[in-house]
Amino acid sequence: MILLVVFYVWQNVEVMKINLEYQRKSYQEISFLKEHDRLIYELEKLRKMEIIEAFALGNDYRPVTRGDLELDYSSGGKEK
Repeated sequence: MILLVVFYVWQNVEVMKINLEYQRKSYQEISFLKEHDRLIYELEKLRKMEIIEAFALGNDYRPVTRGDLELDYSSGGKEK
């Protein structure tokens, strides 16, 4: 009988350990998702043309003009 009680208690302890581990992993996943969203936001913010132009002017680059752009029609509009 004592063996059954010990087994029952051990089983409940193991279930609680698994639940705590799951909860910790869930919080970690939420943390990773928030960090991912923050990094995506930072990346998109850096892609804004105003930020790029301010960086270029701050580092003594000349502004982009129409003559600097080249269009390549050789692929017929299809990606390689």
